[in-house]
Amino acid sequence: MRTLGLLTPVGANTFRYYLHALDREVRQRSQRDDSAKLIAMSFGQAEHLLVEEKWWTFAQRIRGYVRDLSRGGADACILGSLAWYRFADEIAENSPLPLLHPIDALRREFSRRDADPHSPVGFIGPGLASYPGPLLDRLASATQREVIVPAEFRLRRDTPPREGEAFERTDVLRLISQLRRAGAAMIVVATPELAELLDADDLGSHLYNLPEIHVAAAAEWMLARSSEALP
Repeated sequence: MRTLGLLTPVGANTFRYYLHALDREVRQRSQRDDSAKLIAMSFGQAEHLLVEEKWWTFAQRIRGYVRDLSRGGADACILGSLAWYRFADEIAENSPLPLLHPIDALRREFSRRDADPHSPVGFIGPGLASYPGPLLDRLASATQREVIVPAEFRLRRDTPPREGEAFERTDVLRLISQLRRAGAAMIVVATPELAELLDADDLGSHLYNLPEIHVAAAAEWMLARSSEALP
């Protein structure tokens, strides 16, 4: 089994989510009592750089952590903050490890479900109000689809929500309805906190749980032969 590195902000729910979800997915796929081989790092020193818009410094800091993961034995890495993928290209430049990008996993899931290649896709995720561009651009260019985001990201607040805050199920359902009225045939829910609010009746074939899809792709990569490329 290949070893995966995980980088998340300190205290982020995604840290616990990825640890448990990757273990569960590896066990199910291997049909053995195996645990995911992970090297996890959680830190907070880099977060203030985002607030201060010191983008280059932030990317360099994350690349340093990726090098630490490589020295520790990781073969690839994922990021536990959606906003950090804004800097995926900068992080990947001269990086010793490949980055398993959630949008690449989502694109493959669209293909697996035979999704209409011309249907617009709606995207819900805290942090997009502040850092939307490269993440959504990657989705649009990879799938050749129109990407629609909600007209507002307040979710009962006057300021954009941050990852890890509490949400209501009605907030998510309201945004899903808003996106469907705007023409989105498929809806992507981008964080574990939001996806966990939805029940089986909400999770139809046209709704995509991005963290779950990302975990499945990462587990597939971990269990693949070492000679195989990224999923």
